[in-house]
Amino acid sequence: MELDVKLSPLVYESLYSLLVAQEKYQETLSQRLGEIGRETSWLAELAEAYADPVEGVLVSLDSDHAVLASWILSSLRNEGPSTSFNNLLKADLSEKVVLHGIDLNQRTPEFNPFVDAWILGKDFGVGASYLPRELPVNLNDEDILSAYRGLMAHTALLLESESNWSELSANSLLWRVSGLVEGLASLGTSEGLTLKQSYDRLVQTHRDVLPKVRLTGWIDFDEVKRYRNVLTHLGSDGELTFKAAASRVNDMSNRDGHINLVRIITQLVCAEIGGLLQQASLPGSAEWDTLKWSLRHDW
Repeated sequence: MELDVKLSPLVYESLYSLLVAQEKYQETLSQRLGEIGRETSWLAELAEAYADPVEGVLVSLDSDHAVLASWILSSLRNEGPSTSFNNLLKADLSEKVVLHGIDLNQRTPEFNPFVDAWILGKDFGVGASYLPRELPVNLNDEDILSAYRGLMAHTALLLESESNWSELSANSLLWRVSGLVEGLASLGTSEGLTLKQSYDRLVQTHRDVLPKVRLTGWIDFDEVKRYRNVLTHLGSDGELTFKAAASRVNDMSNRDGHINLVRIITQLVCAEIGGLLQQASLPGSAEWDTLKWSLRHDW
């Protein structure tokens, strides 16, 4: 599964309209847009451009549109988590979808955006809060990027049918999540950290942009590591035996705890990408003078 955020023009109409309406963000947005020679009034022009694309709202715009939006949004990282803005976007978009005669229950992933850690991505539309999630910008580390893609593909498979869930497939989630936590925490450093230390460092690093993180179903990442190792080595850790660990992870009632780990990884990856974008120049392929032609207006 490739990272590819193709979204409907309606998403961008909603997003830019909401940014225009958020007075508390105007100073930060003004500084950001000034980097590309624009003023905040330009956001209203963007909203209007996306509101009436020649080919209609069912067209899927390529990822560079999401890159531009994410580049703008990433400037708001110091404003706190993007949870409230994400909720506003989903609510406003749902209203627009209904007005265009689209069934909310049958809309395709092109109408399922999310804003996490001030990055615009796309919910894949499988289940469990629409995991997995596609992102518009790649991480610089190819190994971590490849691992993230693998985790998203594996998650999609597991959510596709309950019959795909097993002790072995669940343990593979624990291993991939653990690897990504340690990999993300070690970027740019050779310092050796435990799994829990790695997770705690990431949460501390991105504390201003992450929503309140809860390890649903787990005490901490030490417990995640404990189960992972017992299941891998067919051993025991104190009172935790392989049989007991396998029984727990194979129980569908405990699935949400595993899926929540995947959700946390997505938040951490978004936070890392947002940090990169905040310090980066806008990529040439995401400049408006290039993107506007995909809306096929007579500019």
